Amino acid sequence: MKTANWIDGSWVQAAGKDHFVPEVSAGQKDKIAWPRSGLADLELALDGLEARAGAWGELSTKARRKRLEALLDGWQGDGAGVDQLAEVLGLDAGDLDHELELALECADRVLTRRGPGPGPVFVHISATQLFVGLMRAVLPALLDGAPVLILSDPDLPWVAAEFVWQFGADELVGDALALLHDDRSTCLPGALAETYFERAVLSEVPESEAPESGDLELRLQPSSNRSFAVFEDMDPVEAAEGVWRRALDPARQLSGQRDGQVGRVFCHERRFSEFVSAMLARVDREENAQGCRCFVRDLYPYLDRQSGLGLDEGATLLRGGPGEGAGFRAQRRKAILRPSVLTNAEPMMGLVRATRPAPLLSIIRARTDAEALAARDRFDDPDN
Repeated sequence: MKTANWIDGSWVQAAGKDHFVPEVSAGQKDKIAWPRSGLADLELALDGLEARAGAWGELSTKARRKRLEALLDGWQGDGAGVDQLAEVLGLDAGDLDHELELALECADRVLTRRGPGPGPVFVHISATQLFVGLMRAVLPALLDGAPVLILSDPDLPWVAAEFVWQFGADELVGDALALLHDDRSTCLPGALAETYFERAVLSEVPESEAPESGDLELRLQPSSNRSFAVFEDMDPVEAAEGVWRRALDPARQLSGQRDGQVGRVFCHERRFSEFVSAMLARVDREENAQGCRCFVRDLYPYLDRQSGLGLDEGATLLRGGPGEGAGFRAQRRKAILRPSVLTNAEPMMGLVRATRPAPLLSIIRARTDAEALAARDRFDDPDN
């Protein structure tokens, strides 16, 4: 991974001399400074895309797909950058290998579909989505021959840098990509105000707070909690292990910071007590294990508020909870995320209906398998 902008198919420092240090590096031995891109860098990136991206667009769709597939195959064989990212997060080498597999599987699905057209695209995806979010946003545009400008997430710019590092290995693909780093105050509004782009894909931006985009087609990708159903014929221990991996495992889901993690479980009443016991045993087993550092700046107060909300609504707190150090181990700045688990929750509670991923799990009783399945599908339907 390179701590620099990607402009004109190569790594270059920002035009200005200002830098920023992501908060996640506070607990690292060596703090890493990133170039703070400004409007001058934005203009350089756009000029480069306009001048160099045409060759990529002139290829046939079949040829573009073939070159992208070759890059994805190469990434699967070389996960050095992913191991570096794991180290930044306080994890061991190999702990994020499954995340890379998920992203590559997502890419395979994306490459079977056509995107919305070849117009230039601006992308700003939360680092909590890791490589999956970038695959969903960037690959459709590249497959259609469109140039793409990516703005990294200042909380964890390593994710976008590793993504561009891998795809920049192909000269034509690299010429169709640009990458800038900023705290969202300069390059984000600047890019959305540009007439160069036809579309923008953003995440972690509430629709009510979305920046002005003029005539730009703006597509928001908000975070989403998912649901899990435990049926009567399921083994409660195996079900608890599955929920742990998807919801609270610090390596696979970065302690619930990642989009698409499980935030609620609908459990058949005949398996409820067994599942809850197995779930708590799984959580307690990891109590002293190495955890993942919090790199989403407002996750601490959010988790605190949600735990308190659940208690106010009548849920029962089993692990974690509101108050000093809620959901965390050690000091806040060097905090290690820990899960909060609540039961006796009801579907209409604000705690259960929360859509933002967090290391907080609600367990809801269902009378039948059909009720658990219907509740899971109802909550996970994007139209509800």
